[in-house]
Amino acid sequence: EWLAPCLKEFLKKHPKIHIQILIRSENIHPAEGDVAICTFIQHQPHLIQKPLFTAYTRLFASQSYLNKFGVPCSPEDLDNHQLITYKGNHYSAYGSTNWILNVGNRPGASSRKSYFDIESLHGTINSAIQGYGIVEFPDYSKVFELGLKQVMPELVGPEINIYYVFSQSRKTSKKLNLLYEFLSKQKK
Repeated sequence: EWLAPCLKEFLKKHPKIHIQILIRSENIHPAEGDVAICTFIQHQPHLIQKPLFTAYTRLFASQSYLNKFGVPCSPEDLDNHQLITYKGNHYSAYGSTNWILNVGNRPGASSRKSYFDIESLHGTINSAIQGYGIVEFPDYSKVFELGLKQVMPELVGPEINIYYVFSQSRKTSKKLNLLYEFLSKQKK
């Protein structure tokens, strides 16, 4: 959602660099490619992990969904809404938070039930665009361009630190350094 739109200008400036993107939400192995853009990978001293940006989990829904079901005013109101969740490991090295299922719950209360659970980040956004419910997603600028409305803008979820990760043996690579310099200047 963030990377592909950012690359257009980079590829114009560096037409001899070819890019192949592999999407993995689990078991990221930087050896499969030149670089990984992901959350911090623990216990990997042979990797260089440069901070790229920080995003925050926010709630989004389509205007059509909000017109039909109303706008929640508090986290507790989510109990009465259709929630879209990502089935997978995206937000941390330890698993998906599915913060939307627990935010505002009383201590000891069980998690809310997901209305629509999908194993694709792109699918979660498309589901929200289609009006299936409210989704949690990082506050990438591109999400706002999709026409989704932020729900409870004052509510800020977990912090997501994104890193540019590559092998120590590639630290002098001109193309990796050019790409990092370019991406670090892009808005999230």
